[in-house]
Amino acid sequence: MKLSKPFTKHEAFAWASARCSRSEQCRSELEYKLIGRGLTASEASSVCDRLEDEDFLSDARYACAFAHDQLVLAKWGRVKVEKALREKHISAGDIRAALEKNFVEEDYLSRLANLLKIKIKEFPDTYDPFEVAQRLLRYATAKGYESELVFRVIQDLEV
Repeated sequence: MKLSKPFTKHEAFAWASARCSRSEQCRSELEYKLIGRGLTASEASSVCDRLEDEDFLSDARYACAFAHDQLVLAKWGRVKVEKALREKHISAGDIRAALEKNFVEEDYLSRLANLLKIKIKEFPDTYDPFEVAQRLLRYATAKGYESELVFRVIQDLEV
């Protein structure tokens, strides 16, 4: 979809600040959207700088919100969340802080155990325990959980 009239810098700031007020945004995606709306890369960068100065935009806040949402809503693991944040060009420090804040070990293990308990009910009784364990491992690692933790939880479930 091509806009008939590109944004001016003032219109871009108003649009971006309204967007940031509704939900957390990350800088790289917002710059990409602004460029798509007709701004040059330097103009998009200066709009994002101003948004950061006025505290509308924060990659650290975005990383925390993203990690929380993916853990709770999508039931992702640490690996997948970290990879997604790296792809969004979030700094390593912000990623580390978001993971430390949202992924408390005991809670994380219980979420993984609950996820696997739900998944195990989907398998027919004809599967042998080894096949069930393999399928659970593939499922959980695809969700972004560490394989060592998955092995531990599968052993605790006595599959």
